[in-house]
Amino acid sequence: MIAADKREYRKGYTRHYAALKVLDDKRFYSRRLLLFYGVECGLKYLLMDMWGVMNTRQLEDDQEKLDVLKSHNLNLMLKALGQQGMVKFSPFQTCHGDTVDASTYHQAYRYGIGIDKRAGNKEIQFEQELALVAQWIDGRV
Repeated sequence: MIAADKREYRKGYTRHYAALKVLDDKRFYSRRLLLFYGVECGLKYLLMDMWGVMNTRQLEDDQEKLDVLKSHNLNLMLKALGQQGMVKFSPFQTCHGDTVDASTYHQAYRYGIGIDKRAGNKEIQFEQELALVAQWIDGRV
């Protein structure tokens, strides 16, 4: 893991969240990717703030906390923040039959992987849940 400090995670959140707002609906892959990464950065900022650390290197002796920060699993981060019931990220399938969930969402949109047509509204609901988390973060950074 590359070391990062709390300020950088906060900047990552604000930059990604602001950038996604200027993208039109045709750019939904990029918009969803920025939303995911913005939320991820915001949650990591809040975790570091809660733990009273300024830099990830301060957690080198706490593998459990470091594992949370190394992860892309938003559910794990929300749980560590005591917010596990805030949203429900319903998994959906890619066109290849792989499951997209709170820890793999970024991969589907980073690589532009097609989503199974049978996913229905789950893909949109997932984005809406991410937006709810982003709004919650917004009031805390």
